[in-house]
Amino acid sequence: MIRTGFNTRLEHTVAYLVAGAFVILAYPRKPIWFIAMILCAYAGILEFGQIYIPGRHAAVFDWIASSAGVLCASLTAAVFDRWATG
Repeated sequence: MIRTGFNTRLEHTVAYLVAGAFVILAYPRKPIWFIAMILCAYAGILEFGQIYIPGRHAAVFDWIASSAGVLCASLTAAVFDRWATG
């Protein structure tokens, strides 16, 4: 497994912040809250799935870190959208 050397929860947050930003940009007609909900659920499903993978473990705090990244991207997009539309 490739790691950056940073805290694993920071890696989760940054990865989902970037993913969230790209998904929000890719689907401009979808409500931001809907994209955030889907990505948070996706993060939870992936985290839960680690229970069944030898050598991996699921952690609620990893899911929270991933969801925090999505929420930061969503908040940033919402603020920018409001600012851009005046």
